[in-house]
Amino acid sequence: MIIIAVFANFLGPYNPADQFRDSLLAPPFWQDGGSLAHLLGTDDVGRDILSRLMYGARLSLLVGCLVVVLSLIPRRGAGADCRLFRRGGGLHHHARGRYHAGAA
Repeated sequence: MIIIAVFANFLGPYNPADQFRDSLLAPPFWQDGGSLAHLLGTDDVGRDILSRLMYGARLSLLVGCLVVVLSLIPRRGAGADCRLFRRGGGLHHHARGRYHAGAA
């Protein structure tokens, strides 16, 4: 899937925005009336479905990667809080004076 998305310019048979007015709602090649020119057929305005799927995979992968990266940001902050305010040590003990010199 990643390879298809990255190399959609080279693997895609057509530009996903190109319209083939002579092939509106063409069925896939394995059905009656389908052709090898449009393997998965065309939509209601004549755009090749296979090309649109290949180019659409790019957007799907971009959104997926963006969600993962953005979800890591709050987790890093929560991890820092856990280290600083862990039980038995951390910043709250400094505020009470446990680790200051001369504290008993």
